[in-house]
Amino acid sequence: MPPPASLSFRLLLFSLFCLFPLKRKGEGQGKEGLQCALPTDPCVCASLNPTNPAPTPPTTAGNYASSANCHPRGGRNPSSTSPIGGCSLRGRGDLVTDEEGSLLGVALVSLAVFRHYKTASAKPNPSWKVTSFHRSGEFADEVEILKRLTEENLVGTGGSGKVYRAELKSGQTVAAKKIRVSGEDRRAFEAEVEILGSVRHGNIVKLLCCYTGEDCRVLVYEYMPNGSLRTALHEKGGGAALDWATRRRIAVGAAHGLAYLHHDCVPPVVHRDVKSGNILLDADFRARVADFGLARAMESGGGERVMTGVAGSYGYIAPEYGYTLKVNEKSDVYSFGVVLLELLTGKKPVDPSSFGDARDLVKWVHDVVSSRKTPAAADAVACFRQLFDPNITSSTECDWEDMVRVLNVALLCTAAFPMNRPSMRKVVELLNDRRKIGLPSSICRNGQ
Repeated sequence: MPPPASLSFRLLLFSLFCLFPLKRKGEGQGKEGLQCALPTDPCVCASLNPTNPAPTPPTTAGNYASSANCHPRGGRNPSSTSPIGGCSLRGRGDLVTDEEGSLLGVALVSLAVFRHYKTASAKPNPSWKVTSFHRSGEFADEVEILKRLTEENLVGTGGSGKVYRAELKSGQTVAAKKIRVSGEDRRAFEAEVEILGSVRHGNIVKLLCCYTGEDCRVLVYEYMPNGSLRTALHEKGGGAALDWATRRRIAVGAAHGLAYLHHDCVPPVVHRDVKSGNILLDADFRARVADFGLARAMESGGGERVMTGVAGSYGYIAPEYGYTLKVNEKSDVYSFGVVLLELLTGKKPVDPSSFGDARDLVKWVHDVVSSRKTPAAADAVACFRQLFDPNITSSTECDWEDMVRVLNVALLCTAAFPMNRPSMRKVVELLNDRRKIGLPSSICRNGQ
């Protein structure tokens, strides 16, 4: 802060004059302490250095008055006589009055504080490391991005940070994910940058750039205007806006994205948190697999990787992962099978009010399918009516045969033993196989 405005100009000049020219007291004599290097009154010096009383100067011409007239606190002894009633400077006139002398310390401290804050404010802000992964990512500096990370722009919260919608001056809209810098979150940031920075696939969300600051990390993605599949299925109208053709397109797109990670990346990448909340939807409801904070690269030769703890979301975690902590591509296949069941049933993975005694969606679906008494069409209709989302079965364009085909794929993906689950490449093949499966035509008639 600057010196008080009420100080006289004379006091300010003296403060500036006395602040800088300091030397070691008794320099060359083995003594310690600082004192003014200026030829000033020992009374004043004693007030500035109360722990080092002023020395007794010789009473010769050109020197100051004897310190016998000094007050114990550094001022002039009240019993002495002086034209100004305070310390005097022979041959130079009065230096400071008693009142001004008492403010001298305040002036010096104020100047020191002022210089400190002036120096601190002149320091540059911590630099940001900017890394762009796509040509379209070179659109904004960190200031423009960071000032849009406000509560009104918040669109989601994940395990490693918050996601914001940011409209830039260029007219482009992006999603910015701010990640804290604790140990686990730092690893999540590094994993996401390492994986998304190197992959290029139409069904995986694009990481445009990242900003690495001193106390936070910001990942900037392409913005998905239709949010997540979880929001579309379970929040916005309960999935009414998603007909079967749209749901099927989402399933196939997400399957392509995961198959790319498992089979086309070197080394293969396991997502470890496949769920409807991490499948984002663009303006045309095309799927983008997102959130790679838990993803891990596997050994090129295949096999399993042992984790230090269970990661993922309840209801989507493969049973073997929960008790062995071993993860491979088949863990993602199981989670994707749960997403297929969500698309078919419109139900959440964990919802006790819907599943009765069953613990989750997978067990409920397997129990309903296995409870069919006969392969007759009537039993099949009852089974499918119980399973499938009424929002799609009530439509006259409902493709029952195709839904049963996808149900069969979902049952394979959620098999209890990993060896019985197909690979994601095989899942894509099965979903694209539109051949007749021999479903009695009466099922469709009775279903409608």
